[in-house]
Amino acid sequence: MIELYGMSKAIVYPFHNESLGLGIVEALVSGCDVIGANLPYIQSICHPSVVFDPYNPKSIANAVERYENGIIQKSVLTIYNHIDELIELLSDTI
Repeated sequence: MIELYGMSKAIVYPFHNESLGLGIVEALVSGCDVIGANLPYIQSICHPSVVFDPYNPKSIANAVERYENGIIQKSVLTIYNHIDELIELLSDTI
C-alpha cells in the first residue's frame, strides 16, 4: 500500500463512518493529501485539504476539482502514535 500511496497526490475518503481511520493515517504519512467527507471522524484524524458532502456526488466531484485546481491547503495529521509512551507507562507499573 505504501508504494501505491507514494504514486498518488491525494486519497479521496468518501466513507460515511470510520472506526479508526488507518487508511487516512497511512496516506498522510506517505505524503498524500486527504480529500474527505465533511464528517466528524475526518476532523478527529486530520485537517483535510478539501471536504465534501459524502451524500452528494456533485459535492465529491467539486472537491476533487478544487483540489486539482490548487484551491486547497495541505492536509495535516492531527493524531500521533503514542504507543511507546503507553508501553513505558505500563512497564513502570509492573
